[in-house]
Amino acid sequence: MKQVLCVAVLLCVALTGGVAFGAHAGSPIDGRWRAEMTRAGLLRTGEVDALHAGQLQGPWTAQFADGRFEVRNERTGGRGRGTFSVTGNVVRFVFASGVGIPPGTIAFCAESVYRDRLAFTKIPGRRCVAWNAAAWTRLP
Repeated sequence: MKQVLCVAVLLCVALTGGVAFGAHAGSPIDGRWRAEMTRAGLLRTGEVDALHAGQLQGPWTAQFADGRFEVRNERTGGRGRGTFSVTGNVVRFVFASGVGIPPGTIAFCAESVYRDRLAFTKIPGRRCVAWNAAAWTRLP
């Protein structure tokens, strides 16, 4: 019985391009990232008012792994967390908590990773909740 199961798992891995069913294949944005959010960059997104830009500015770190994210403002200690999924180059974020973001808030952004730099771009008609206020740099 164990040999048959092993063969079935290997066949599944081979047929799915190296990923067993139920396994997380990772995403292009998985890893640790850092960005310096400026007041001007936050205001430029059109999704942050002047009061909240002052609260959100500063260095941010982000961790993306296994479909979950956590972000932290290193200046204030403010945090956010939730889940994400990537389809093509579109990231869908669902916030469980965040600085000034109600639980359940959904955001969509286009992502682009090039030479350890991650850029989010607002998709017309969708909320990106200021992920696009600055470029992110991969941390070791």
